[in-house]
Amino acid sequence: MRDSIDNTCQPTQSARILAALSSPARRLSNVAIVTLCMAWLGWTPAVVAGHVALIGPVPIIRSTVEHKFVFAPNPADPPPDTVTVAGDFNDWSIHHNPMRQSANGQWQTTIALMPGRHEYKFVVNGKIWLPDPNAALASDSNPNNPGGPNSVLTVISPWLALAPAAANHFDPHAITFRPHSWQDQDVFGRHHVRLGIVARTGSLTHASVWVKPGPLPWKEYPLHEAGSINGATRWNNVIRTQVADIGFYFKLRNGNATAYMAGGNFYATRVAAMANRYLCHMRPQFNTPRWTRHAVWYQIFPERFRNGDKSNDPSHHVPWRWSWRRPYRPAGEHGDFYSYVFKRFYGGDIAGIQSELPYLRRLGVTALYINPLFVAPSIHKYDPSDYRHIDDGFGVKGSLAKLHTEQFTQPATWQWSASDKLFLEFVKQAHRQGFKVIVDVPFGHCGRLFGPFLNVLKFGRQSRFASWFQITSFGPPVQYKAWDQPNGSMPLFAHNRRLGLAAGPRGYFFAITRRWLAPNGKPQDGVDGFRLDSAPDVPHRFWRAWHKLVVSIKPQACMDGEIWSPAQPWLNAGNQFTMVMNYPFATIATDFFCDQAQAIPQAIGPCKFGRKLLLLLGDYPFQVDLAQQNLLDSHDTDRFASRFVNMNLPFNTDDRLQDSNSTYDTSKPSRQDYTRMMQGVALQMSFVGSPMVYYGDEVGMWSAADP
Repeated sequence: MRDSIDNTCQPTQSARILAALSSPARRLSNVAIVTLCMAWLGWTPAVVAGHVALIGPVPIIRSTVEHKFVFAPNPADPPPDTVTVAGDFNDWSIHHNPMRQSANGQWQTTIALMPGRHEYKFVVNGKIWLPDPNAALASDSNPNNPGGPNSVLTVISPWLALAPAAANHFDPHAITFRPHSWQDQDVFGRHHVRLGIVARTGSLTHASVWVKPGPLPWKEYPLHEAGSINGATRWNNVIRTQVADIGFYFKLRNGNATAYMAGGNFYATRVAAMANRYLCHMRPQFNTPRWTRHAVWYQIFPERFRNGDKSNDPSHHVPWRWSWRRPYRPAGEHGDFYSYVFKRFYGGDIAGIQSELPYLRRLGVTALYINPLFVAPSIHKYDPSDYRHIDDGFGVKGSLAKLHTEQFTQPATWQWSASDKLFLEFVKQAHRQGFKVIVDVPFGHCGRLFGPFLNVLKFGRQSRFASWFQITSFGPPVQYKAWDQPNGSMPLFAHNRRLGLAAGPRGYFFAITRRWLAPNGKPQDGVDGFRLDSAPDVPHRFWRAWHKLVVSIKPQACMDGEIWSPAQPWLNAGNQFTMVMNYPFATIATDFFCDQAQAIPQAIGPCKFGRKLLLLLGDYPFQVDLAQQNLLDSHDTDRFASRFVNMNLPFNTDDRLQDSNSTYDTSKPSRQDYTRMMQGVALQMSFVGSPMVYYGDEVGMWSAADP
């Protein structure tokens, strides 16, 4: 039974054991004394009649599996300059997982992946998408994907390699606790910690944690099953305490077999566990802004929210209540509906938003997320031509034309237009009424009318801004990568391995951040944060540096990323974003509330619905969970109400009339549909996190996706 004797036992551990043995206040049984001595000497566990008699170490079983990707270039093709792996595990980013070339000419990288099915491709030179010839192909991939169907990889969970636990038997190999992992010991405030363990599914029937807050007596808290996946079940609970440090151990039971876990070992007795208890210092690794944990968000698409000032309306705007499908001839609308609707302006503006602040207060809204307001030619403003200024269509007509001496690369020359001042006054008014305000900004791309990009189009390689963009050829004409398509309307900014973004745009965006967070050096007058459009398009190295800048200016600022897939790389270290738009939450809610036919793969029942929500909470530290923007729809999806009319469509799929689904039903939802919708809203308002309402949902607006 004895494997080895470790004579270098840590003094703190031995001191605790000796104190336990010698304390007159404790009457230890022979089993307890033997257990403590065996633990001191490092003996391994033995199982007698289904009960743990001697105790061994707690195994470390990781939740991820490392997989090596290997790409062998075709000898007939030109040698690649760069190769990356893009997949559902990194939000299909062509930058996040670069590969390195080995001596044999192959490109390799190792990625820690969650168990399950993954789709991926290799990306050569940032533009050529290739499947893995050594992997299976996905039969259900979009046939229009670049490079054809995706490659498929199935990662097997290490938990599934463990044998199922026998009844009334405690298996010390099937349970883990990692005190240095936020997943198991997550301090998310000075008075709150989430404690938990992971066990092979079916290996425990009951679990609890005994907690000793400083000098106070021990208290037991039950651990609750928090979801099962890939053969593993997570058990946890949130503990509240008023002291700076706590001690704790776990009590574990499978039928009539009981064991205790403490100090990295399993023990047979409670006394031994108390003597070797874990210690937890109530200091979180990072904090999320307190206000984000209690916010009720309201998203506003400004061009379509309210026209509060007709004097700034574009000359070609459409009357506010004009029939949606009817062309408006005075604005030049004619021909196919989709040839003009994306250019249709209605005249929504900042004055319109400000006029409705009292209405939003009555709704209970406390935070506003506003889609882009910066100068841009489109209705959506995701193609900005100037991040320094608010578009005159939202503010004061003609104000930009009065600015003449500004230089893009010299922030000291930047001025405030009348539209800018109007927006800053709106922010002040919103603050006075109790609102926080964040604005939407794309840092990965700009519009074709962006000044530095126009300079590149004019001067080519000789432009002083040539290094700012992902130019594929200086031509003429200049060829470049864009967010929407090659040579498209949204040119991509260039990357830099050391800085994340190239030095030019990086410096520009740092200055833009200072300008809007602390106008004229006054943080109290600026916005309360940013929503980061298409966040995976920008390397992590930039986001980490930018995060430092933001918190140095305004420690309680909010950084909200647009990331549709699980976002652990951006959130779990607390050094990039505060939270993300919680599209996985919207997916789960849609699958449960909207999809009814059980034959549809994504339709789920109540039990699976609950498990999915619990697993979602386990993806992030709890301080992030509390801040997540729990949405049901947004400007990028169809309306939540319309999903009840169009049941059994996967979330954010087949919801655009103009291309993906010409049969999408845009009729008004029924009374029953609205009743079911309210059930989903009840979940949204009560679930862990901060609910986010897309403007108009509160009155039951319905529609397909964009436009």
